[in-house]
Amino acid sequence: MKCEDTIQSMFRHDFKWCKCKSIAIDGGGDYTKISYHDDALYEYVEDSNASDSKN
Repeated sequence: MKCEDTIQSMFRHDFKWCKCKSIAIDGGGDYTKISYHDDALYEYVEDSNASDSKN
């Protein structure tokens, strides 16, 4: 991350960009989705197994 900002998604669909808009996170404890800009490239990585324990 270029700006060294700390970002955190607190709940499902709580999409947050860092202040320089180079990386974002979404999903809270339900899933993890990380999006980033790399010049002209826009990608995301998703972890659907982030929090399977719902007791």
